[in-house]
Amino acid sequence: MKISIMILNMLAMVSLAGVCGWAQAPDGRWDGKVTYGTLDVPFTIHFEPNGKTIKGSLLNGDTRVSSTEGSFEAGTLRLAFRASGGATGTRLEAKLVDGELKGTVGSDGQMRPFTASQFCSCAPEGEAGPDISGTWEVPDSSLRLTIRRKGEDTFATVSRPSGELGPLAGRSDGLIFMLHYFDGVRAAVLEIEPRKDGGLDLKFTEPGTDVKKYRAVQAAPRK
Repeated sequence: MKISIMILNMLAMVSLAGVCGWAQAPDGRWDGKVTYGTLDVPFTIHFEPNGKTIKGSLLNGDTRVSSTEGSFEAGTLRLAFRASGGATGTRLEAKLVDGELKGTVGSDGQMRPFTASQFCSCAPEGEAGPDISGTWEVPDSSLRLTIRRKGEDTFATVSRPSGELGPLAGRSDGLIFMLHYFDGVRAAVLEIEPRKDGGLDLKFTEPGTDVKKYRAVQAAPRK
């Protein structure tokens, strides 16, 4: 009799959880993509829940941008990232449904759709690929790349007159390095294909721009 009552109580709690929208807060590493028109930019975010509050950090290689406010209630995630210079900060809002986050992220009326799911070590992450570390220049261009390896990941920082972007992070699919960057404001995708002559073929894409193709050569050592 007692067992039957316990089972009924458990079923009642499960039913109530469904009605009230209870859900476990996202925790640890989640991988997703944010969509800019026809461009999907992969990104990684790390969650640290603490009761009804939660912290989210956008990861780019070994750097991170962390939220200054965050909550998770009734299956709804809300994060705010403070901006400098009085600008409106980035906001992220999503619903957790069937183990997947679906929502929007952005600022100043430019909210972009995104999806994310919890990282699983069973999913392929790509290969380390050949080591292409070093400084690379693009002839007849002001573009410059600084590439480094950390473990099996490759990081690339793009330098240009308007400033630096990076690190873009990723791995090789066996032929091409697929690197990406997203900090809540800026986003980019960089494809790098090593050439037989020792150079690199590059495809660089930022939201709202066409794919730019470059050929990079390793910079000569400074004397």
